Amino acid sequence: MEARRKIRKIGLVCATPREYKATAETIPWENLETSQTGFRIKKSELEGKTLFLTVSGMGKAAAAAATQNMICQLDPDMVISFGTAGALDKRAKAGTVITPAKLIQGDMGVYDSLGFHHIGVSLQHDGKVIFAKKLYLSEKLANWCADILRGKGIPSSTGTLLTCDQIVLSPAKRDELHRQFGAVAVEMESSAVAQTAETNGIPCMVLKAISDEVDLEIAHLHEMMNYRDDPRSDSSFASLQDEESLNVLARFFQQLQLAYANMAQSLYLMISNFPEEIDSSFT
Repeated sequence: MEARRKIRKIGLVCATPREYKATAETIPWENLETSQTGFRIKKSELEGKTLFLTVSGMGKAAAAAATQNMICQLDPDMVISFGTAGALDKRAKAGTVITPAKLIQGDMGVYDSLGFHHIGVSLQHDGKVIFAKKLYLSEKLANWCADILRGKGIPSSTGTLLTCDQIVLSPAKRDELHRQFGAVAVEMESSAVAQTAETNGIPCMVLKAISDEVDLEIAHLHEMMNYRDDPRSDSSFASLQDEESLNVLARFFQQLQLAYANMAQSLYLMISNFPEEIDSSFT
């Protein structure tokens, strides 16, 4: 008889406050008092399921820490990494929602005189450290979710998602990554969330919406971020005055808003329709 896992509590991890706020238009959240860690957790109820959400910050280390904190405190039955991603495949248009069956951590590897050699994720297995070039999520759940979204007119894909600790805005680099890994899109957190979930024996799903297409290139983004060690840093785009840069930004924000809307709607649809329990064929 197949083992079955009841899905009553779902832990949600996103990278930015804006991603969380997009979900708040359909899911009413309330603050949850937990521990004194830096990660704040929000709670909601949807279709008989208890949801917990935390904003991790950008990057794999932040995402892994936030996921482990949530698991230790709240013991969810499933973890979902959601947010936005940048396209690597030219066919992936803004607003497309990716529910991948495979994840690749693309920036862990070995550099030698012959170049870069990808080694993937470092895992603990029977007391040994081994490597996995890909992390495999449930293909059945990925396809199930994609079918639901297509039924609602939301463009979707179950293609491979790449995780790197860089915001990749160069069309040339995007093309290189697509050729190297065959991934649909790149983002900064999901493989770390999935790795942490796997380490704890918890199922994981990923839902990411395309926020910027391959040919979209924003220069000098790093100069507009807030830095703890530089109070002069500026998080605004006020310094960009030339018409071409402003047009690129306008297009970027248009694509980003579409991604937020489709991401939030897709997350709501997925959780609303999620089965009360899943068997081993789903994991």
